[in-house]
Amino acid sequence: RNYRNELAPRISIRRNINESFAVKTTVSRGFSPPTVSELLPSTGVISTGLEAEYGWNYELAASHGFLKNKLKIEATGYYFRLNNALVQRRDLSGADYFVNAGNVQQKGLELQADYWQAFNRGFTDNLILQAGYTYSHYRYGSFIKGTDDFSGKTVPSVPSNTFSLMVDWQLRTGFYINSTYYTASRIFLNDANTAAADPYHLLGARLGWKKTWKKKYKLNFYAGADNLLDESYSLGNDINAAANRFYNAAPRRNYYAGLSLQWLKDIKK
Repeated sequence: RNYRNELAPRISIRRNINESFAVKTTVSRGFSPPTVSELLPSTGVISTGLEAEYGWNYELAASHGFLKNKLKIEATGYYFRLNNALVQRRDLSGADYFVNAGNVQQKGLELQADYWQAFNRGFTDNLILQAGYTYSHYRYGSFIKGTDDFSGKTVPSVPSNTFSLMVDWQLRTGFYINSTYYTASRIFLNDANTAAADPYHLLGARLGWKKTWKKKYKLNFYAGADNLLDESYSLGNDINAAANRFYNAAPRRNYYAGLSLQWLKDIKK
């Protein structure tokens, strides 16, 4: 089986309105032939009938800096029409295989905010805050497989809404605190949209202490916890799994601790 060469142009235009505000638009075409793992999946049957994915993507982004660019906010909207989308399926034996799904229309909005502040006095050395929100409206266009018509259905495995937040607080004494939060809305698990994973919220935190001696030795001791809210959720879903075996159980609330020692040696030429 041969896949012919394809053009993949990309045109991007950026306009700086002023020192802190910029707008960028991008139009591009992508082409992706099936990978080796998709052509020869775990079923052991070579999928010579798979077609390559291709499509056009349109993006519009705007970024703005506030507080002397210590706070940066970026918003991106996009529309991507993907043809011959490769969709994963799983047979009764648990083996994966792939099929082409007609076309997929992907619309979305991404918001990102980053804040960084260094302090010249006081007990705080620096503070970093990062937040991100994603809205995804992914729908099948024309997708008919056998007697099943999935046209207009939500593409499985992609949550409609996600939000993440990260806080990194570094003290002059060497102590630091990291905390992360992530949430995702309901996730459909099959093409028919008859099964879905519930929304979940993940909260993690780490407390540590770092020390450097003579610019050669670094000690880092830390302890933390994951899934502080003790959520029941699936860590990696098997999409379109046979017999509804979609879920992979994730750990409940768990704890960890660690110690690292680094020796930094100058290498003279």
